Amino acid sequence: MEPRKMGWGRFWFLGGLVLGLLAFLGAMALLPQGERSRSPAASGWTTPAPAPTPAGGPASVPVLTPPGAEPPAYRITPPVRPGRILHWAFRRRFFDPSAPDPANGREIHGTLTLEVGASGGPVRFHGRFVLDDGRPYAEIWRTPDQGWELRLLDPGGPRCHREPSSPEEIEWTFPLFVDPGQLAAAGWRPVQGETPAVELPVTRGPKGVTVERVIGEGTLRYWEWAQSGADGTVERAWMAVGPEGQVRAVIQEVRDREGRRRIYDERAYGALWIARPDPLWEPILRPSGTMTTECGGKEGTP
Repeated sequence: MEPRKMGWGRFWFLGGLVLGLLAFLGAMALLPQGERSRSPAASGWTTPAPAPTPAGGPASVPVLTPPGAEPPAYRITPPVRPGRILHWAFRRRFFDPSAPDPANGREIHGTLTLEVGASGGPVRFHGRFVLDDGRPYAEIWRTPDQGWELRLLDPGGPRCHREPSSPEEIEWTFPLFVDPGQLAAAGWRPVQGETPAVELPVTRGPKGVTVERVIGEGTLRYWEWAQSGADGTVERAWMAVGPEGQVRAVIQEVRDREGRRRIYDERAYGALWIARPDPLWEPILRPSGTMTTECGGKEGTP
């Protein structure tokens, strides 16, 4: 099956700030054109203490639609057949002193499930995220014509936000896959020597489901990218690419002219499960009771 190319001007991942929950992705850019981004981590690094959250400041949570992004040619859709369920795990840790996010300096764990329709495009996406202490952090639910984001740790309690959606925008919910043959043209280079050590999450699903295929397990190939700013700052990124082009991890950092790390983001993705539709997936694809309650009463709610 010939993978469809997905262009983009910024390298967004499932998250917000960029969790983007990234943006996936949150708000993350990995382009050599000077746009900033952030992402996953190297051996021996420690996560700085979280920055204080401004009183009343909104939490930055995952958004699935990169605003006005024009994707790079190296991103492709996963090699999956129509009419399948895609399921994978997510882990993120980030630090940004300017980010008023309750997860700043913490670790976020997520479970992502995507239903692919008969045409090969996404028809339903559901992502749920918790902090490393078990507290629910955020939930995202999307179809081609509606999208909802539930922010559970915003000041003042859970808040439900309606997100724009369309058949084109929901394409961004596909798990990250790249064409390694096009990375060099975008400024990425194979890592020479020691590679970053990344803790990869383990994908787990509902008991009893039959997994047709698993992608991503096996040898990883590491790529790196760097850019220096006129003010002396240096932005670096590392990407771990598994079999068939699945992105298993992304690490990004920004250091000032003195070499001090100012922004740090590490995110990693579990191996991709591919399964046929099964009633056992329905409870996972449906919005949670909390989302239904918090988003209830609004036009187009789940």
